[in-house]
Amino acid sequence: MIPYCILVIEDESDRAFMESLYHNYRRLMYKTIKRIIDDPWSAEDVMQSVLVKLIDKLALLRSKEEQQVVSYIVSACRNTAYNYVRDQRDTYGHGTGREKQTVRRENHSVCG
Repeated sequence: MIPYCILVIEDESDRAFMESLYHNYRRLMYKTIKRIIDDPWSAEDVMQSVLVKLIDKLALLRSKEEQQVVSYIVSACRNTAYNYVRDQRDTYGHGTGREKQTVRRENHSVCG
């Protein structure tokens, strides 16, 4: 099923491009987000947010080669998921626990 945010794109060419990106990379996107956010509902919300951000960058995505597009998508997923975890922690003072462990583990591997 195509997300609503893609279906409402007015330009047919842009909509087809985003549908293609979604079909080709939705599993990669979800997997990337799910590594950071354990809750499936929250992961879906983050994925929708990423799709909206990608729609805003259609011209940029079209100008890149496939590997660059994949890297851009993964970075957008990762950054949006980390922002979600941070916002949840700032708003509610806690996360589900897994988010904090994942953030710590990935930060440690980058630094050490």
